[in-house]
Amino acid sequence: ADLCFSAQHSLPYTEKCLLHLARAFVMNPEILVLHKPLEHFNHLMAQRVVDLLKEFVLQRGLEKPPEELQLRRPRTVIFSVGNAEELEGPDMLLNVQGGKVEVMDLVSLKIIQREVSKIFHQLDSDGDNLLDSHDFLSLAEEMPTYLGLFGVPRDVDLKKQRQMLDDLFHIIDEGASGKLDMEELIAFLKDLFSHRLAPLSAALQNPTGVFVQRHANGEPPTVTGVPMETLDVWMTPDIPPDQGMPPQAMSPESRKPSM
Repeated sequence: ADLCFSAQHSLPYTEKCLLHLARAFVMNPEILVLHKPLEHFNHLMAQRVVDLLKEFVLQRGLEKPPEELQLRRPRTVIFSVGNAEELEGPDMLLNVQGGKVEVMDLVSLKIIQREVSKIFHQLDSDGDNLLDSHDFLSLAEEMPTYLGLFGVPRDVDLKKQRQMLDDLFHIIDEGASGKLDMEELIAFLKDLFSHRLAPLSAALQNPTGVFVQRHANGEPPTVTGVPMETLDVWMTPDIPPDQGMPPQAMSPESRKPSM
């Protein structure tokens, strides 16, 4: 007992987290529910954990004989994350906010990340992966077609555009750090579009003619120049088509013990 206690306390915290994940995989449950399993890892290790969770679902267990796949019951993994912006691999992503549960449009989310990354890195003059106010204000000269996306008219003079961008910078920079990261920029744009990812992704890909009118009375912004359709959650399948439940798993008769 003393040896086990000593070994447990000699492990780094991240390795303890990995050990608990290994215990879950060894148990091999049909439904695995995890609370923030990626929280303590860097991006590379977090993605490796996601890949293992994906393999656990697709192969219906880890390190199991591939030829017996159809004899095993399906596996489901449900896990929470603190930040889903860089998450890759889930079949379905749910956003729980304001007492509502909504299905996230994963395709649009990836497009948003890609397009915002282009804007971000073109404005990032010193390559530190952060935008200061000077970087952000250069949007008026460097990428004027995107001004309407931030609610800045293109038909006003440059001084006025820069003043409006400066006001926006301080709104986006909620922590008053004087720097913006890409996640803050994405979060702000998602708020402007009321978290409707499909219209936001379309606007980012073709910003010409798009204008977002922000209202001082707290009402949701008005977006023109792009259709504001929403994702139909009922079109999202419960089980991916290529991972359907095997016949013996669906049939109650097949679960009766053989005599």
